[in-house]
Amino acid sequence: MDEKIPDLESKLDHLLETIYKPGFSTAGHGTTERVAKLILTNGLEARGNDLMSTSVPVISPRKPVEQQDRTKFTDPWPHRGYKCVVIIQVPNPEKGQLGGSLHFNSIFKELPEDRKVDIGVQGADRSYYIPTRFIQGYVNLETMNFTENPDFDPPNQLEVELPPPTRFARAATRAQVKRVDSPPPPTQPKIEDMDADDWTW
Repeated sequence: MDEKIPDLESKLDHLLETIYKPGFSTAGHGTTERVAKLILTNGLEARGNDLMSTSVPVISPRKPVEQQDRTKFTDPWPHRGYKCVVIIQVPNPEKGQLGGSLHFNSIFKELPEDRKVDIGVQGADRSYYIPTRFIQGYVNLETMNFTENPDFDPPNQLEVELPPPTRFARAATRAQVKRVDSPPPPTQPKIEDMDADDWTW
């Protein structure tokens, strides 16, 4: 980001225009600048493969850039008051595709055994990571400067694999066949059906 931008409003305008990516959902992960720099190189490591547990939405996927909520970057960061926010970009499902957590969590990959940490301490354990191709960069909340990730190269669509049915799910399916009066099984919500202001994965 250009350090000559004089006031906060202009900086916010420039920041949002920089990170806004139509067709993508944008999440933020708070951390220190030292760790943010490592994430650009190694990816974002996490205890589990749940995007909602390691990040929060920072841009609504259903609003133009000029209508975005600026307080996401001006209010204290919700977790430990971190001064840097790593920006994660995930392509939205197309109309008719499966959405919800199954879609968004599919960006996680399992860490190699030599990089896993399992000591039973929340915040220290690591089993999964978000590859650098989904990491757009990070924002310094004190200066509103944005550091781009040269390896940022997300696909326009994700290939989401359905998990194999569990024994319980197979039994439930058989029960649905036998009982014609039972309601259909629940489906994952599609992002276009969600409320943009209360958007979650």
